[in-house]
Amino acid sequence: MPFQLSFLDESEGYRPIDLPRLEVVQKHPLGEIRHLIRDASSQTIIRADEIRVSPRKKLKLYELASGEKILVTKKHKLSRPEAADGVLQQKKGSGYRWLSHKSLENLESQIEEKGWKDIRNHCIAQ
Repeated sequence: MPFQLSFLDESEGYRPIDLPRLEVVQKHPLGEIRHLIRDASSQTIIRADEIRVSPRKKLKLYELASGEKILVTKKHKLSRPEAADGVLQQKKGSGYRWLSHKSLENLESQIEEKGWKDIRNHCIAQ
């Protein structure tokens, strides 16, 4: 039987989902450099559609009240489809972690292109 998460409560509609913090962490000789994009939050799911993530596999694409679209999986690796903003992995027990997110990918490419110093100066200036 395929894995399927259910955020649907028959009597109340969709349950909220607790999203983990969205941050980039890179190792540095003196420790770690962390850039917090978004703190952990609870989001309301407003709808769900199925999308194909491989030739044989479909998952639910959840649209949140913020407009963000996410997939949730138990797999340790899943490429982010173009239709999804992020992919969450359900951890054993409870909670989630980001496998990938559009915002993380964008920031990581900017860091690669410009370096941490330029990113930090841009964030401080705003």
